[in-house]
Amino acid sequence: MMEWGWVVKGLIIYAAAAFTLRIIADALFIARRNADAQAEAEARRAEDSANPPRGAAGQGAFRPADTIPTAERL
Repeated sequence: MMEWGWVVKGLIIYAAAAFTLRIIADALFIARRNADAQAEAEARRAEDSANPPRGAAGQGAFRPADTIPTAERL
């Protein structure tokens, strides 16, 4: 008859391996999700810099006062 000690040891090793593989899979999933989010943010930043927001008069949303012609300031 088989001893139960080997069965218990085998189950413990199996559970430890499954737990370790789950941790590795979770880490890879998180890394992939972060990479996707970073790529999306970079694409959004590039799009925003290519199409800056417009102000009421059609200029850029922010213009320092010294770059606005005097006639426009009045």
